[in-house]
Amino acid sequence: MGCLTVALAGSALVTVPAMAQTEEPATAGTAVVVSDVASDMTENAKARAKAYEAVRARGFEAKGKLDVNAAAMGVGALEAGKVTTDQAKLGQLRTALGVTLLVRISREWEKPAVIGVRVTVVSDKGTKSQVVEAPKGNPQGPTLEMLASLLDEVAPAPKPKKEAPPVAAAPEQSWTVLHEGSDSPKWAAPTAADDPKVRRRKWEERGGAKFALDARINVTMLGLFDVDFTDPQDRPGETGVRDSGTANVLGIGGGPGLRLGLMYLPLPDPTTQIGFFTAFKLMVGADPGLAWVSEPVGFTYRGIIGQPLIREVERADYGIFSLQVPIQLGLAFGIGNYRTADQWRGLVLGLTYAPTFVYFLEIGGEARSDNLFNYGGAEISLDVTKLRLKETEAGAGSHSTVGSQLGTDPHMRFAVSFLPPIDSDFPMFLNASVGAAWY
Repeated sequence: MGCLTVALAGSALVTVPAMAQTEEPATAGTAVVVSDVASDMTENAKARAKAYEAVRARGFEAKGKLDVNAAAMGVGALEAGKVTTDQAKLGQLRTALGVTLLVRISREWEKPAVIGVRVTVVSDKGTKSQVVEAPKGNPQGPTLEMLASLLDEVAPAPKPKKEAPPVAAAPEQSWTVLHEGSDSPKWAAPTAADDPKVRRRKWEERGGAKFALDARINVTMLGLFDVDFTDPQDRPGETGVRDSGTANVLGIGGGPGLRLGLMYLPLPDPTTQIGFFTAFKLMVGADPGLAWVSEPVGFTYRGIIGQPLIREVERADYGIFSLQVPIQLGLAFGIGNYRTADQWRGLVLGLTYAPTFVYFLEIGGEARSDNLFNYGGAEISLDVTKLRLKETEAGAGSHSTVGSQLGTDPHMRFAVSFLPPIDSDFPMFLNASVGAAWY
């Protein structure tokens, strides 16, 4: 009668009598298969079942209940909700799962009747990956043939194991004990930060109500259109006759800008494929600046008196100092995804209602000044954004402070704001801005 060696969790190896003198195949290790070639979950499940049959034939034990997505998120191998096909990250995923063999089957390209199926096999003997062409309606045949070919290279079929004498008790193994009764067992040496629930809570803390800051440089254009004016001097050769006309008052300048306020960020669940969010913001700002203005003041004439004269608008140039103080209330729409478990990347489009107090002072000349509250202001902005968990946020036991409420990564911001002209004395302001935002 033969013997069978059995490994009990947390105990030494023991030997028990076998029921018959049959030759058992050698145990090659454990294996996980990840397949998402089909768009239908049922078809993907069938494909995984066939692939597991192939790896079992090589002596591997199937570990189909491991939480692959959670492990992939923990090592940055989850992209847009799917396990990556990057070979280096797949190697890290195999280590995180604690398995001997990882099989990744994915769709590489698609044509009307056929698709390209990439089969990647990762083991401690190396990584092999090939693309095989397969019928679109039934890709399993060529896929399994390619899988068998790659397994021959990295995990050849074991030879039958001959009957061996009883094995002496071995020392206790130092593997992490899996939690009994868990449908999602954890891989070796898990940490609290790798737990999807912990990760989700940390991202909730990263979002919520946050202090927001915006520092920018403005290029400002201002203008009044079709302004009426009268030449202060008589038309040459015609006493008491003065010409009138209309022209535009135009100016250009610039200066720094600052915004400070609150932003509410309801960040999406990092364990899902959803990467969109809608944020709310309330901010106040200050945009001091200098501009050079050209204003029509009369006419200059060319020609001979007594004959038709050519007239041109005469302008006076002067500088002004302006201060815009906007109050911003608006929405921000985040469009992107989680590139890794600790990082969200994308674009954030902001639409803001911005009533603004404006003060300006003429520099030189008559030193005129004026101020007005413009209720018609608006701003549109676009942020190139990277949101990430800081080390203190990614780990367990972190505490929220005022400093942690402001994101450490600056986001590139492009913005355009507009103040319409209120009357004939108060110009339009158009600001084009570039700067950095923190939230």
